[in-house]
Amino acid sequence: MRGSQRARDFAALATAFADLTANLNQPQLHNRVLEEAGVELDAALARLLIKINAKGPIGVVELGDLVGRDHTTISRQVGKLVDLGLVERQPSEHDRRISQAVATARGSRIARALAAAHATLVLPAFDAWSDRDFAEITRLMRRLADDVAQLHKAIEPA
Repeated sequence: MRGSQRARDFAALATAFADLTANLNQPQLHNRVLEEAGVELDAALARLLIKINAKGPIGVVELGDLVGRDHTTISRQVGKLVDLGLVERQPSEHDRRISQAVATARGSRIARALAAAHATLVLPAFDAWSDRDFAEITRLMRRLADDVAQLHKAIEPA
């Protein structure tokens, strides 16, 4: 019985994730974040800058995997961020043939402003939540993200 209930619960969870992702990825929200932060930047580049700032230095293949786009597209977008002075390319410590993207000081400031604007716009969704519920969903989401990352590593071909 537990397996069938867990399967139904997982289906509901997957639907909730899809709905959440769809709402958080609305172009209108991204445009409002840019406006709130006072940043003039393509929304796709802004999202990439935030990811580079959080995860960098990071290679384009890994970055592409994180954002669900192919490495040639990511490489082109990183190039645009480099041209804008928001990101630098540096050789990987592990393999000098591979370059990694890292936010410049200016890029990091802009990424932080974008993250703050995003929080300003999305945090009101939690106004009716207790501090305990908010802390609990934060803890559980981190746990889920970490566990799914481990699962991904386990099923990834060698």
